[in-house]
Amino acid sequence: MNKFKAAFYTLIACAAVTFNDAEAIVLPKTAKLVPAETFVLVDIGDVNQLRGSIEKSSLYKLYKEPAMRPFVESVTSKLQEKIAGPDESVFELRNMLDANGLPEGRVAAALVFGEGGNLEQGPSFLLVSQWGRNIDGIRAKIDKKMTESVEKGAHRSIELYRDVNIVTVRKDSASVKMPDWESDNSGEGNVPAKTVQPTVEKDVYCFIDDCLIVGEDEAVVRFVVAHIQGASGATLADDTDFVSVMAETGPNHNIDLYVNLKQLIKKALAEDKTGKTRMNLSNLGVDNVSGLGCSLGLGKNGEIRGKVFLKTAGTRKGILKMLETGTEPIRPARFISAAAYSVNFLNINIKRAFDEYMSIEYSFDPMDAMEMQKPLVEAGTEGEPAISLRKDIIEYLGSEVLIAQSINKPFETSVSPTETLIAVAITNRSSLEKAITLVHKKLIAPLNPEPTRELLGHTIYSMGPIGIPMLGGAVPMQTPGPGAAPAGARMAFTITDTHLILGQEPAVERAIRTLKGEENQSIGSKDWFNDVKSLAPSAVGLAGFENTAASGELLWWMLKEGAKSRRVDSGAGPAAAVFAGPGLMQMGNFNLLPEFDVVRKYFGYSVFYGFTRPDGFTVEFKYINPRN
Repeated sequence: MNKFKAAFYTLIACAAVTFNDAEAIVLPKTAKLVPAETFVLVDIGDVNQLRGSIEKSSLYKLYKEPAMRPFVESVTSKLQEKIAGPDESVFELRNMLDANGLPEGRVAAALVFGEGGNLEQGPSFLLVSQWGRNIDGIRAKIDKKMTESVEKGAHRSIELYRDVNIVTVRKDSASVKMPDWESDNSGEGNVPAKTVQPTVEKDVYCFIDDCLIVGEDEAVVRFVVAHIQGASGATLADDTDFVSVMAETGPNHNIDLYVNLKQLIKKALAEDKTGKTRMNLSNLGVDNVSGLGCSLGLGKNGEIRGKVFLKTAGTRKGILKMLETGTEPIRPARFISAAAYSVNFLNINIKRAFDEYMSIEYSFDPMDAMEMQKPLVEAGTEGEPAISLRKDIIEYLGSEVLIAQSINKPFETSVSPTETLIAVAITNRSSLEKAITLVHKKLIAPLNPEPTRELLGHTIYSMGPIGIPMLGGAVPMQTPGPGAAPAGARMAFTITDTHLILGQEPAVERAIRTLKGEENQSIGSKDWFNDVKSLAPSAVGLAGFENTAASGELLWWMLKEGAKSRRVDSGAGPAAAVFAGPGLMQMGNFNLLPEFDVVRKYFGYSVFYGFTRPDGFTVEFKYINPRN
């Protein structure tokens, strides 16, 4: 049984489907019901309250838009097809959705490393859900499926524990033969077979008033029952890391997520027989992370707000040291065009991050690290100096990284629909340009018939058509004819007094013209940008601002175009990389989507910002409804 999928869809369905009002029993906080060994906890405190908030959001209004009805019905039909197959387990998704109603109070899902649990077997699954007045429906459905399961050969046992009947259903599986790779000593690929007895599948469940508890481990279910009834004993709520992490994720708590990274590391080290895992974790610098928490909430008008906190202990090194940001004011660069729909800022010490990366490389493979230290360009016969990456290029990079995206309209399948510009602050233009010019001359120009050109006092260095999907350099949805490079796929860079700018050649040209005031206003002139920017602190470690009406229009076009070819091309920008592949097209008939102008009014703005703290990393995000 795929309990993880069932839990996921149940949690989502709880947030989107109409419920009846009902009084729920009063449960202790979920963290006081689950063992301290809990690895992952997802907790919806009040499904009905969440539903009420969702119905005020612009995304829910989009879902209810009459023009969206044909598409929504196609998605509903596809979903019904997917859950209409065989459902041998009592707790498959279809049974949870067919209970004449859905949970009304709390819904929480957890993965728990119980006694004797290990990483090879994985943690056991747990679901706690309150059904209110719908409890009779789910009871009847489970009883019916239980009877059918026993008739098909499953074994049922009932344990009376604290006046609660805990039911366990076991389904035996036949032994299977698998390759015994550990016994292959011949070196000729003649791998012997071994007989393996699969782990017995178990469904363990019980009811307490209107609360349904489902798990895979009897001990875990007993633990929850006991703590609902007031038993003592260490729970996740007694873990100081859990308490401190979740305290930093407020104040919005419609949905909470906690990942017990400390427990995962503990289990990994317990399974480490060679010491290699311990060494790898130490080399990467991730052995001192303790917990990751995330809260998600909806405001009174349906705005979505959330906060993520990753807690660390002691001195950071490795990857965590590389990710440390400095707190600096948000300054929208003059060269970022007003045409940008997404602008991101990152304040990071690039020199320190590179040095830390090299330390990681040395700890894993000193030879590879030494290779990376070799000059990019050897000294020339005409007195040209050798150029090294660290000493001659990274040394002159500052601490600000900017990423801006704009849209190419009208959309065409032969042209990348987005342009991405990356800019890195510099500290010494003269020295950096001298080094990069030589690298470009030696390594790139010989393969490029038009290596450089001048524009308004700036040199544009062409890099040719390079396949970098996030920069629009990948092959588009329809490949042009033989010998024709996809429009906008030529990459280039230029150096200004303040930044090294990299992107598609038209984007670099636009940046120069915007900087010089020749065309296009800067992003700082756009009302949407300034409105959203006002929602973030004036100084941050990282931040991102997006006009989701523009990104939504891009996604809308990709989905409709993808429906024609049954796929969304991953070269169409970052969003397409997430939604790539034919699987998305099976979710519904995207040809039925209305024109975007009909639904544009439902798309608003989003912002995120974050900081590095002595005890970890925090990021806060907000989605704001469109301003009518």
